[in-house]
Amino acid sequence: MEQNSMTHSSNRETDKWLAELASLQTLLDGFLTLLQNEKDAIKHSQIEQLSQIISDKSEASFELENRMTQLNQLAKARFDQTFTDLLAQSDNLTNLEPDERQALQETQQLTLKCHDLNQANGIAIQILKNMNEFTLSLVSGNDPDFKTYGSKGQKHRSRSGQTLGKA
Repeated sequence: MEQNSMTHSSNRETDKWLAELASLQTLLDGFLTLLQNEKDAIKHSQIEQLSQIISDKSEASFELENRMTQLNQLAKARFDQTFTDLLAQSDNLTNLEPDERQALQETQQLTLKCHDLNQANGIAIQILKNMNEFTLSLVSGNDPDFKTYGSKGQKHRSRSGQTLGKA
């Protein structure tokens, strides 16, 4: 009877663990959708929509942090590791049930997709920011401080304000 009780308790822990992972995956799916919407808004210069998406991303990040805190506590109690460590080792965890390992691998893949798209969006925003600053410098008459290269590969600073010659 004691063995049956332990198995039942273990099944409940596994079910709770899988439910928490499923909940995280749902949040990650939503976050990935936000990132894809952000990518489209950047691509089409939809500033108002981008502003709303950034607000939604902030809220979703807060929810993800809370879920990660819960999963870290569960992972520590159940596996004596943090959830982040489990994710990093998801391919090599032989002590997990197949459905647990699969859920961790799916979570890891979703996390990487979110990370990569978030990085790409950040880079796109930085490039647009640099282009806007350069354009504003040109329009306002300030030296945009861009560099060109000579025939020997040496860098030349821009020479705004200098004339080519006298007419």
